[in-house]
Amino acid sequence: MSSKAPFFIAIFSLIFLFVASLSVSWKESTTMDEQAHIPASYSYVKYLDMRLNPEHPPLIKIFAGIPLLFLDVTFPLHSADWETGLNAQWTIGKAFLHGNNAHLITFLSRIPILLIAILLGIFLFFWTKKLFGLWAGAGVVVLYSFNPTILAHSHYVTTDIAIATAIFISFYFFIQFLRKPNAKNIFFFGIIFGITQLVKFSAFILYPFFTFITILYVISLCNTSKTILLFFQDLKKNIIYYGTRIFIVFLISLLPIGLIYGIFTWNMPIEKIVDLTHTQLPDNGIPGFFKIIIFFLADIPLLSIFCEYLLGLAMVFVRVTGGNTHYFLGIVSNSANPAYFPVVYLLKETLPILGLLLFGTFSQLFIAIKNRSSFSLHSFLSYFRSNIEVISMGLFVSFYSYLSITGNLTIGLRHLFPILPFLYIFAIATLLFIQKTFFVQKRKSKYFLIFLTLLFSWVVLIPIIHYPSYLSYYNELIGGPKNGYLYVTDSNYDWGQDLRNLKIWIDTYNICSQMSCVQSSSMNTCPSKCKALTSSFPTPKKEIEHLYVDYFGGSDPNYWLKEKAIPWHANNAPKPGWYAISTMFLIESMYKINPSGTFDYKWLKDITPVGRAGDSIFIYYIEEKDLKK
Repeated sequence: MSSKAPFFIAIFSLIFLFVASLSVSWKESTTMDEQAHIPASYSYVKYLDMRLNPEHPPLIKIFAGIPLLFLDVTFPLHSADWETGLNAQWTIGKAFLHGNNAHLITFLSRIPILLIAILLGIFLFFWTKKLFGLWAGAGVVVLYSFNPTILAHSHYVTTDIAIATAIFISFYFFIQFLRKPNAKNIFFFGIIFGITQLVKFSAFILYPFFTFITILYVISLCNTSKTILLFFQDLKKNIIYYGTRIFIVFLISLLPIGLIYGIFTWNMPIEKIVDLTHTQLPDNGIPGFFKIIIFFLADIPLLSIFCEYLLGLAMVFVRVTGGNTHYFLGIVSNSANPAYFPVVYLLKETLPILGLLLFGTFSQLFIAIKNRSSFSLHSFLSYFRSNIEVISMGLFVSFYSYLSITGNLTIGLRHLFPILPFLYIFAIATLLFIQKTFFVQKRKSKYFLIFLTLLFSWVVLIPIIHYPSYLSYYNELIGGPKNGYLYVTDSNYDWGQDLRNLKIWIDTYNICSQMSCVQSSSMNTCPSKCKALTSSFPTPKKEIEHLYVDYFGGSDPNYWLKEKAIPWHANNAPKPGWYAISTMFLIESMYKINPSGTFDYKWLKDITPVGRAGDSIFIYYIEEKDLKK
């Protein structure tokens, strides 16, 4: 087979990622977090002011805001929320988006994020090719590009796909630095590392992690065959050599942080940062410590550019400590469950990748146990030094997983994005292990080729079969996307992406309800778009003029549905009529323990929805007889 074939496979896979993600992006409405991120993006690049959304670094929002500069839009620059409000990101977001063409603004601001996702695919290809060969590089890009979760988040104006990209690239330059800590590698690693800190504040954990890996690598460089005294002398020399250089890297990383924050807070009064610090941070704990530093730096002209950065970093500590209300396996809680992330990953990752990861994990454990008698410190350090790339990846996956499982923030699978690229590489490494273990003989190679064909056909078919249900994707263990809301909601299933699909459903329903068509086993005169709706028609058939809407997301029901939308809440007394309810609110209300005498959505448990907009919005038609039940 041609040596160019792996390149063509990788390119085709990334083209599929781009086209499929862009197509889904056009079909979707603004998601919850985008309501805050998109107006912040525009205000950063247009006004060089970062008073909105300081709890996330600015870099990705800057990229997302650039396409909006070419639109003729209005921004609530003279509103009280902007002039005197403190981080009024949600109200300004609603005014900015829905005072203009919200759909076009959302769509255009997502394109730079999609390009970042493509960049990650390119880096995955070249680094995996360097580690395991050309075909391995192509294989990992297929696993990445045809993954529904990647396809879902590859276009949202959030930091999730971007932080996966930045950490992965930062890892590559970190390894280059360890292998050869010359001036060039120190400089490039420092700049890339600083850029990574500008993507998401969770990247801050790389400071201690990279320090830890550097120490282990320094130890592995020492000759264990020497006497203890000579070993420690060698160790001291290496620690000084690498310690000074990693310290220089960390200093260099401050350059892009200072530059970006300096430029994009140019027109932001320092008093606004001080006011935000007063209102957003408590006086005690780690945030209180940051508060003192921010007030101190605010009076120093050159160093004051770091105040906004420190404010955002401190706000993350507050956010993580506070937790978030979530539905998980029949329970609504504000406290984290250690099983949350393992279960979410098992339910939302595709089965081919899960199978490879589980087989690879258990087979490597088996080999380690089998060979434990031959273990020695010298052999371990030698192995660590020779395989620093894969080992550091594995340690990071373990470290980040531990922080996620033991933390108090349950925001969905997207929180695990920093480790996903490394898991895809491990999946490919497992395939290579399978080949060397079971198909090393030439006469067996054709069976391995059949196995690969079946496996990757499965991988490729998954996003094709489930298009466009990428955000709501759950694997076949629970029956796919239609059933996912029963297990976990929020950004795992319902993030507000289907409000535009609700408009399409209503428009289609209203057209079909006026048609005189017959659908039976012997006759079918209904247009194709009406076939799935005929069973939903109430008697007598009539258009939907109004419906009660309880929507979770970043869009506005009145923007899409106009006067048809009547705001609704689970606590309202039930009425006859049409309802459109986001599964996020529906499922939480059903399982939440509410005070006695208050209404909730438990009365809908035994009522079958007449339709669904996308996957995440349930549509009900309630009659008087339903309420009497």
